[in-house]
Amino acid sequence: MMCSTKSSRLGNPENLINDSLKRVLQYEIPELQGLALSLIPLDVLRKNSTSCTIHPPINEGDATILLNADECELCFFQELASWFKDDFFSWVNSPDCEACGKPSKFKARYSVFWPVSSMNRASQYVIDVEDHECTGCRNVTKFPRHTDASILIETRKGRCSEWAQVFTLFCRAIGYRARLVVDVTDHVWTEVYSIALKRWMHVDSCEASVDQPLLYEKGWGKKLSYIVAVGIDDIQDVSWRYSADHKGLMARRDPQADKILVQNVIQKRNELHQRYPLQIRRRLMVGVILELLELMVEPTTNAEYCGRISGDKDWIQSRSEDGGHSAQDSRKTIKLSEFTSTPGPAAVKIMYSSALDKYQIETPTGSDSSNSSWQKLASKSENLFRKEEKDWKMAYLARKHSAKPGIIEWRFDADKFLISRIDVDSGGFVKEGCEIACDILSDDGRFSASYKNVGKCSSQLLVPCRVLTVRFTLKSPPGGPDLSWQFAQLFREKVSKNVVFSFGFTIDLIQG
Repeated sequence: MMCSTKSSRLGNPENLINDSLKRVLQYEIPELQGLALSLIPLDVLRKNSTSCTIHPPINEGDATILLNADECELCFFQELASWFKDDFFSWVNSPDCEACGKPSKFKARYSVFWPVSSMNRASQYVIDVEDHECTGCRNVTKFPRHTDASILIETRKGRCSEWAQVFTLFCRAIGYRARLVVDVTDHVWTEVYSIALKRWMHVDSCEASVDQPLLYEKGWGKKLSYIVAVGIDDIQDVSWRYSADHKGLMARRDPQADKILVQNVIQKRNELHQRYPLQIRRRLMVGVILELLELMVEPTTNAEYCGRISGDKDWIQSRSEDGGHSAQDSRKTIKLSEFTSTPGPAAVKIMYSSALDKYQIETPTGSDSSNSSWQKLASKSENLFRKEEKDWKMAYLARKHSAKPGIIEWRFDADKFLISRIDVDSGGFVKEGCEIACDILSDDGRFSASYKNVGKCSSQLLVPCRVLTVRFTLKSPPGGPDLSWQFAQLFREKVSKNVVFSFGFTIDLIQG
């Protein structure tokens, strides 16, 4: 990562800006842009972003070679970020062991000279390399933290720094102004200049998050201080865009560091602008002034933000980027009595559609489908994500791209009633030796049932219980192929206009 410390201190602003400039200047290499453009499924992404009636449209006069007036810019970047996250790039906390395929743990980090690809003028450069030791055979696997975009576009793996570098390259390749954004509290993402909105727009490819600048403060719980955006034609301290608490942000900054940062930003920006004709320089400076006016206004929002989703649970919690949600969500419970006042067979159905990514709660008297997102009602989830195959028009839950199992649980509390039976339809799909285990457990320990690779199962409770947990565990065999994450799926269904809530849990209740 460009900034390897979680400290809120700025450090040397000149080094931060110069290092970022080295990266963004790579994105202007024509051969590299051509390669990037050839990898993006533009036709599919454009088709999926057509005819949006929610977001501001692109004016006819502002239409680009990429987007027509009938194609939504925000939807396009959401499609691009989702494709990048789900299909193109892979997250790496610790690489699996090269010798035996088992998980490894971080051991050491050091700098070395590394050969550079033919697209770059230099023959080698200095990068950080991490050693990760296997938890089984003790073999050490090296994980180079590349900053050469032409290498990263081939390896397609890393953490936020690598993700942001390649995604920013992609944004430049499709013709958009783009900046690499460095947060000194240890995160990196992209900003794109929105033609429709006439302003810079936040895009985080790690999270597939578009135009949600308060995600880090409101969702992750980060205490932000300095955030700098660097592009080929502009440099800006954009910290204020990402905070709804400017007073608190200011308290975490150092006045002397602020002064040095402003001097460096102005100096480097002027150097970049000198490369352009006077007319373009004037237009760029108007943009700078308008952005400074925007940054002076403290943003407000009523939106809900979640904690970080890129990276595994332990890594996220070690960085305190779960937004404080982990302890609360780990025992999230669905209170069945909130949906029905009458016991009986099929008293409550908790159904889920992966195509819509939405729950529907059904009772004999009606239904409620206001709960969006597969994580919304789950009491626990680890190493899982929702996958939507744009080409095959299929959606499902699957493990993230790693050797670790994927786990998801739902916890049902009957309150004044008792649970006497539960029917489970997981829409499960397995192949190539992978496994989906379903465990049904009562909190009092008096009932348990286990099933493997069964799409549907029913459990009659001889001793009815008040609280019941259903847990799914998705696994692949040791040493399986890279695509083995895709061979164990939950709630697999066709994405279409006529979606039926056919998967989930049907619960019988009796009087307590």
